[in-house]
Amino acid sequence: MQAQDAKGSRDGGFAVAQTILTRFGHIDGMFIINEEQAIGADLAARQAHRSEMVITTVDGSPDGTAQLKSQESRIFATAAQNPYEIARVAIKLGLESVGGHEPTPSAVLLQPVLLTRDNVDSYKGWVNK
Repeated sequence: MQAQDAKGSRDGGFAVAQTILTRFGHIDGMFIINEEQAIGADLAARQAHRSEMVITTVDGSPDGTAQLKSQESRIFATAAQNPYEIARVAIKLGLESVGGHEPTPSAVLLQPVLLTRDNVDSYKGWVNK
């Protein structure tokens, strides 16, 4: 299958999902690179009356968590990231680098949170700690 670019958008996710749903009669699951595209793909699946698949994605955005709470949505999980923490760590490392210090360690991993319908109600969302 030729690569398709959904441009990180709902409209793009909708269009690409329509193509995939047309081509394949059964889909077990889709991993979609962000919640905007996943929301578009979910809409395409619902409009096509396709309910067999599970959609998973990444972000933890307000719109994405709302989809997790909806029983109509095919989005069942998202790996929540905190953009405030990502920015805070990036700025800290950038300032250290400008100051002549090599960051230690050279790779910094920030722990995402797996959100599902079972735990989304306890998720605090994107918060600036």
